[in-house]
Amino acid sequence: MMDENRGGSFEQLPQSLVDELLDNTPRISESLSNDYKEMQKERKNLREELSDQIEKDRDIGRPVIPTSAGIDGSYTIERLLSTDISAYAAVAIEGLVPPSEERFWPKPQHFSGMNPVKHSDDTSVVVRALMIGHELILASRAPHDLIMLDGSLTTPFIYLNQAMNKLESVDEELKNELLNATEDILTAYKEVLEAERSDKVFVGVPKYTSKSEVSKKLGFEDEYEDRALLNHILETGEVIRNIKIEEPDSEWHVNLNRHSKNEEMEEIRDEYIIPNLKRIKVIYYRPQSWMPVLRLEVPESVASNKNRTATLLKGIEHQCRTPSIMEPYPLYIADRMVKHLSRAIPSVRQAITQNMAFSIEEEIEDIYMAMHSYRTEGGY
Repeated sequence: MMDENRGGSFEQLPQSLVDELLDNTPRISESLSNDYKEMQKERKNLREELSDQIEKDRDIGRPVIPTSAGIDGSYTIERLLSTDISAYAAVAIEGLVPPSEERFWPKPQHFSGMNPVKHSDDTSVVVRALMIGHELILASRAPHDLIMLDGSLTTPFIYLNQAMNKLESVDEELKNELLNATEDILTAYKEVLEAERSDKVFVGVPKYTSKSEVSKKLGFEDEYEDRALLNHILETGEVIRNIKIEEPDSEWHVNLNRHSKNEEMEEIRDEYIIPNLKRIKVIYYRPQSWMPVLRLEVPESVASNKNRTATLLKGIEHQCRTPSIMEPYPLYIADRMVKHLSRAIPSVRQAITQNMAFSIEEEIEDIYMAMHSYRTEGGY
């Protein structure tokens, strides 16, 4: 069955199309099976080649279970006849509480924003930057020992750069919202990447990645990315750490010329954010037998300190206790919550339409036509 959350099932497809799709399964199954068998043959040799890098989590340290939080976000654009409605949300969830601790947050923390905006293909770029920027702000304010961000630690910089280059083509209100939030976003990003406090560990946990720092070393970069390869190699509790993150083909940059405090913002960018982006380290860790290998991106100040690395691994292991959940618990719950944003927007649009119908003395048919939705776009 296809994922019903994605809008359909096999029963809703023409039978001929279903048959055509199913006819491909033997060929694809054979191809994937052959790849799997080949990798299993190579497993012993690859483990030997990485033997000087593979460690056990218990050998790095045995800290107490840290308190933790997970942060995720989503955005959506409702495309209407006369205008668009943009919305974003960032949500922070407290993780499973250690036995010796009390809860910091009795309920989830969040930021959200919604605006009517003019038609523009670039709206989603700016809204996405607002979403991930507020994820950083939530992370910087979390009082927990371990703060997990969904995605790579480099992604906010990429999204912010793309948004700053599109500001002139989006609605003025949306443009000003991002400019007004930029200082807080960059300050929070600086705190996350520096991670100066010894009692606070920040980590990026991307679900999907095409990075291949380890695969390149082993000669498999054309066939496997790191997580796929290391799933065949690492056993429960094993870690590979202090991997230098791949740098982009071009230099890190964010255009801040449009900001009224551009000199101050550029100092934060050039003196703190970009140098720390280049020093990010990658850790691969398999916390449980039922879990895939996790890619953990951490600031250098965390990676270079054995005690902080041990706290990170203990926290990740403690939040991966349920076989049915394939990622750390608070990230899973935050993800489930923010995905409901796109489903909530049609109800919001209906409420707006009803309010307009009561307050505008025009033909009601024109109002409903103008507020008709043609498609919804979004992302996480």
